[in-house]
Amino acid sequence: MTPSFKSRAEQEAYQSCLKEATLAYRTANLERALELGYACVKAAKNVDFAGHTIVAESLFKSGRLDELAAFIDSETAFQTDPRGILKKVGVLFRNKEHDDGINLLKEILREKKWQQYHRPAGFELVRIYDHLQRYEEAWQQAVDSHRLTTKSYPIDTLCEIFKVTANASREELQQLPRATRPVERVACFLGLPRSGTTILEQALDRHSKIKGVSEIPRIGAMCDQIAAEGGGWPIGAARVSKRTLDELQNQYRQILQERNERADQIWSVDKTLFPTNQPLFINGVLPGTKVIRTLRDPRDNAIGIFLSAMDPASGWTGHLRTIQKMIRVHREFLPIILEKLEMDTIDLRLEKLIEYPEKELRKIIDFLGLSWEEACMTPEQNDRLVLSLSHAQVRNPFNRKGIGRWENYARFFDDSWEELV
Repeated sequence: MTPSFKSRAEQEAYQSCLKEATLAYRTANLERALELGYACVKAAKNVDFAGHTIVAESLFKSGRLDELAAFIDSETAFQTDPRGILKKVGVLFRNKEHDDGINLLKEILREKKWQQYHRPAGFELVRIYDHLQRYEEAWQQAVDSHRLTTKSYPIDTLCEIFKVTANASREELQQLPRATRPVERVACFLGLPRSGTTILEQALDRHSKIKGVSEIPRIGAMCDQIAAEGGGWPIGAARVSKRTLDELQNQYRQILQERNERADQIWSVDKTLFPTNQPLFINGVLPGTKVIRTLRDPRDNAIGIFLSAMDPASGWTGHLRTIQKMIRVHREFLPIILEKLEMDTIDLRLEKLIEYPEKELRKIIDFLGLSWEEACMTPEQNDRLVLSLSHAQVRNPFNRKGIGRWENYARFFDDSWEELV
């Protein structure tokens, strides 16, 4: 719903404020997002809830639930909007009022007019069921939510891209065009979603010489530009011009500078995950980048993906069979590609990070050529805003809560998973 304004100037001022508030939220500038969000709330006069949503999301993601509860209570109209209901459920969950939260989520799911909110409501219901150890209900709700909201995905094409790239000779991959300048002090995570990248980023960001820059959505468009110029992917990586690669690198450097004001002095750690084309993108646009490859038990990884509200366009996340295919090609072909491209790479197992955090983190810090800092051992004390699905987990110290989680759903895993462990 678009708010009604007395003048065009008033409407343009509101839209500008909303745009700036959204940008502040997406770049984790929490205080600015709240300041502008509250201004939008005041201007919209309960006709449009975009500003309300920014305020609620910022308070929720930062764990300021008392403020969130007070805000929702003060905005009566927002309480009847599905976005307000979803945030209220978060407060109810904190207060252990689970039955009330479940009923509200089911109310959203029953309303056809709220169809665009069925996915977040469905997976919030999954989260509550899983927390209450009602695993059959959690699984069935995830199945239903994926069936209704997750888009189809050409998983076999993606697997073929990996295979073709891995089967190319070392000479072919070494001859791929690269940007003129290598990048310095940039490290990229390379792994699947829910493989421990967020907790690792939070730990590394505690180091005085490292800045976590989170995820950079613009990279997807950069890959599309390479594919468009070169005639598809992965062949585009061989046909793209050096000029284009230089331009894309300049764009990337500008984004880094916006997110890390000291990017020319300290490390930037990028946790963007885009499984299809990440190695070739790094090789072409960001030569010189160090790669941190994250791994975990494939069954825990699969459960983390399947039971979460991942991007609905990433349709491979909607079924254990396709998740397994993705994990398999990552395990089989990615090491080959990285080795042939001669990328400077280190592997990190999430289970080892949880069991021996200092030992594993020291390896990463040494890999980056830095001295150890004890602050890395307390990622939960990092006050930066986390927008990923792991925003709640990283507020806790290193713990084993996610290790072996798949056993609650063991009956859905057949013997074919054993060879991936």
